[in-house]
Amino acid sequence: EKDRQQRFRDLDVHLKLLFQRWFAPGLLSHERITYDSTPAKIIEFIATKEAVHPMKSLDDLKERLGESKRVFALFHPSLPNQPLVFVHVALLPSGLPPSSMEEIMATSKNNGRHKEQSPPEVAAFYSISNGVKGLAGVGLGEFLLKESIQALKEELSSLQTFVTLSPIPKFRKWIKVAFLKEQQKHQQRISKGVSEDQDSEQLSSLLSLKDREALYRCGLVSSASPFPWEEFLKTLEEIDITKRIEEAKTITDKDISNFLHNDDSEKKDTEPKQPAALQSRKHFFILRSVLLKLASSYLFLEKRRGKPLDKVCGFHVGNGAELHDLHFGADLSRGGLSNSYGLMANYLYDTERVSRNQANFESSGFVIPVGPGVGQWLEESDI
Repeated sequence: EKDRQQRFRDLDVHLKLLFQRWFAPGLLSHERITYDSTPAKIIEFIATKEAVHPMKSLDDLKERLGESKRVFALFHPSLPNQPLVFVHVALLPSGLPPSSMEEIMATSKNNGRHKEQSPPEVAAFYSISNGVKGLAGVGLGEFLLKESIQALKEELSSLQTFVTLSPIPKFRKWIKVAFLKEQQKHQQRISKGVSEDQDSEQLSSLLSLKDREALYRCGLVSSASPFPWEEFLKTLEEIDITKRIEEAKTITDKDISNFLHNDDSEKKDTEPKQPAALQSRKHFFILRSVLLKLASSYLFLEKRRGKPLDKVCGFHVGNGAELHDLHFGADLSRGGLSNSYGLMANYLYDTERVSRNQANFESSGFVIPVGPGVGQWLEESDI
C-alpha cells in the first residue's frame, strides 16, 4: 500500500512538472475582458465559471465589466476560447482598502459618473477563479496577478495600492472543530477527576479569559469558567449576524466608549434589564471582537506542513502579499455567512516587498507578514 501511494505521489510530481512546461508564462497571453470587444462565448464562460461571487443576473455581469471594474484572464494558444484563470478587480477612488463586498459592488453604480470622479487610487482584487480544472499548483494564479498589476499600472498611473478582498472559506468549519475539541478536552479532564475549579484554570488556546467573561456578561453564554464551548458554538450557529449588523448601525461613538470602558468583569449585569437595542449592540461588539481575534489566530497561527492552513491565505502570502486587515460583516451573502460568518481579509501587494516576502515564504521558520489591523487583533487576543 505504501509503495502504491508513493507511485501516485511520484506521478503527481511528474504531471505537475509537465503542466508547468505546457503552461509556461511565455506561452500564455494576458488579456482584458470587456463587454464590447470580448467574444460572447468567452464572457458566458467566465460568468458560469465564477466561483467566489457567483453572477446573479445579466446586469450583474455588465456591472462587473463596467468602467470602474476590470476583468483579466490568461489564455493558452490551444484553448483560445477558454480562459485558464481569470480575476475580477474593482477600482476605488479612496486610498483605503475595501472593507466589504458592498463597497466593491457600489463602484458599479458610479459607472456613469466615472469621468467626473477622482482618479482611482486602489485596485482591489476581489475574485480569482480557475477556468480549467486540474491546473492547481501550476502557478497560473501567481502569473495572472503579476501581469494584471502591471497592466493596471500602465493604464492608470494614479493607482497606489494593490490589495485583495478575499474570503476565508474554511473559517467556520475550523471554529466548529476547534470548539468541539476544547469541549472534549474539558470533559476528559473532568472524567480524570479534575474538579471544575481546577479545570477553569486551564488556559485556552482559542479565547482569553477576558473574552470568555465578556461573552458571559452580555448573556451569549451561561458561564465564563468553565467555558461552555459547545453552547457558544450553538449560539454562533443560531445568531442572525446580518440583523445584528443592521441594528448596530444606529450606534454612536458615545455608546462605544461607554461599553468599552464599563468594566464589570467580576459579575454579570445586575442592573434592570437593558433595552433590547442596547443589548443587541453589545452582542454585536462582543461577537465582532471575538470572531476577528479568532480569524487572526486562524490565519496567522494555523499551519499545515509549515504553511498556512487556509488555502487562500497560503496562495496570497506565497505570492508575496501581506495579511493586511480583517473585516467583520464584509460578505453577508449566503456563502459568505456559511463559510466564515461574513468575515473577509485584505492581502496587500506592496510591489517593493513582494519578492522579499516570496523568498521568506520558502525559508524555514517563516512568519506571515501582517499589517497593523491584523496585528492589533493578535495582540488583543492575549492568549
